[in-house]
This record gives sequence, structure tokens and C-alpha cells, in this order.
Amino acid sequence: MSNPLPEPSTPAAEAATIRDETQLRAVLGMPTDLVRAKVRDRLDHLTRQFVERSPFLLLATSAADGSCETQSSRDSISGPPGRPRR
Repeated sequence: MSNPLPEPSTPAAEAATIRDETQLRAVLGMPTDLVRAKVRDRLDHLTRQFVERSPFLLLATSAADGSCETQSSRDSISGPPGRPRR
């Protein structure tokens, strides 16, 4: 099976790289109200239930400086299966 993504060091990859929010919005547009409503600064009880029942989860966080990190439930955010670490 061939890889549909260009090699990282090619001009095609450089042209396909989104470097800022303006470029991202040109491709995707603005997020809907529903998407914006999903942004939280902490987990409420319903979100905790969802996390506890999920066999797999990706959690993305961002800092005030704009840096971001994504972890999976297979990484350090989880304790025993189904039990998010506090």
C-alpha cells in the first residue's frame, strides 16, 4: 500500500504544511458553535463519565504560550484501564 502523504523534505510536503491559524482557517473555515462549546478548562462529571467508559481517548491540551500536547489513554494520562488519572 502506498503512502498518500508526501515525503517530509519535498517541495510538496512544504506546500502542504499549515504554519498558522490563518492558513488553517483558509482550509477548514471557522469552528462551529458546537465545536467551540467543547472547549473546557477542566473535566466536569459528564466528561469524566465519558472518559471512564472510553476504551481509547486522545486528550489535547494547550498552554498560554500556544504550545500544544496530545496524549492517548495508553500514555501517562491513564491509570488502570477505564480509570483516568487525576
